[in-house]
Amino acid sequence: MSEDDKCHFCGNPGTKLCDHPMKEADGFYHLETAHTCDLPICDDCSTELGVTFDMHGPGSVDTTDHCPFHSDTKKPALVVVK
Repeated sequence: MSEDDKCHFCGNPGTKLCDHPMKEADGFYHLETAHTCDLPICDDCSTELGVTFDMHGPGSVDTTDHCPFHSDTKKPALVVVK
């Protein structure tokens, strides 16, 4: 994200992007080519839905954050990538 990215919902500086997975044209989710919502959101407007731990190296931890459009979507709270 650049410093110019503003939260899509309130106009404050955006600190993260929405991680909600978007369906492809065929109506399915494809993990290999996953696309996410990617709307810029601030900490106040985001909903943290979980944490992803990537076992490929140290410091490979990321949160899963959704924008207000997708905050009610139920997704796994913990994902481990081996």
